Amino acid sequence: MRSPADKILVIVTNRLGDVLLTTPLIRSVRRAYPNAVLHALVYDEASGILEGNPDIDAVIPFSPRPTSAESFAILRRIWRAYDLALTSQAGDRPVLYSILAGKSRFAVIPGDWFQSRWKRWFVTGAAPIDTVSLHTVLQNLQLADLLEIPRCYDIVVPRVADDVHVLNRILPMDWQQEAYVLLHTSPKFRYKYWTVKGWRALTEYLYDKGVKVVITASADRNELAYVGDVTAEIKARTINLAGQLTLAELSTLARHAALFVGTDTVITHIAAAVGTPTVALFGPSRPLVWGPWPKGYSEDRSPYVNHQPMQRVGNVLLLQGIGACVPCNLEGCERHIESLSDCLQFMPASRVISAAETMLQWGQELNKTKHAARS
Repeated sequence: MRSPADKILVIVTNRLGDVLLTTPLIRSVRRAYPNAVLHALVYDEASGILEGNPDIDAVIPFSPRPTSAESFAILRRIWRAYDLALTSQAGDRPVLYSILAGKSRFAVIPGDWFQSRWKRWFVTGAAPIDTVSLHTVLQNLQLADLLEIPRCYDIVVPRVADDVHVLNRILPMDWQQEAYVLLHTSPKFRYKYWTVKGWRALTEYLYDKGVKVVITASADRNELAYVGDVTAEIKARTINLAGQLTLAELSTLARHAALFVGTDTVITHIAAAVGTPTVALFGPSRPLVWGPWPKGYSEDRSPYVNHQPMQRVGNVLLLQGIGACVPCNLEGCERHIESLSDCLQFMPASRVISAAETMLQWGQELNKTKHAARS
């Protein structure tokens, strides 16, 4: 029987993408406990990914490196304040938070019994972590199974109150009449970068097709410099919004794009989740575990396999670098986040352009079908 709960805490102390891929679990909990107060404990730098999330009553942000006073304040706030606490992160700190916060607590923990024995002793239920053969969305939904509640597979992206108002403000064009393609060229870490030359070739191709090109990035100075390199020597007139938008505004921009092309980054996950035709460029990361979850996908197996250079699932076409070592799941060929990955550096622009053309055509045909159905 499902345990009653009036107050629930979901703990996700990791990066933006980890928080986003926990939203299907959060929605599962919300639907099972519609009248409960539901809070999310996340790092302050990741709290924007939950903006406008209708399933959450409050977000509790805190520093990844809290001072003693900040740690005490968080512990005082959550101490036995919840009937139910869940954590999708297997580290010591998030599991400890769940133990301190909830009368009942459920956690993802390492499979090694000896290593995680103290966690098993103190939690109500545990799901073994699997970072090799299980997609992260499904990994998190194991906690729904422990609660004996139905799974919900929807990725819930950040939202603004009024899409039209936002797009009218940020786009110097009639976006309702002119199609645009969104390129998110720079992920947070260099080992996930494609090439400047490749982005330029793709932009020129789209320009020649008469499609507007919008380029985005975070406000990080390295990402802004990379966008500057991409746009420096191309004839195409791009709309550069790098560093200017919140995650909710980026989500709005992605939702209304004719096509999205990006690397292994949270914005690619957002574009896939909202149903935009998406081309995802993957290097060393495992698609089976981290591939963008397509809109409407609701199967209890990963949408992707690991060793396939191109795979199409719903609104997502995933391209991966070719090589016997791919996917190695390592941080670049020099094994650190600032190194490059040969599997991406040697991915030719022709592959990406072909994939972009395929998904553009698919999106156009889909829109024609929707328009005919409305008529």
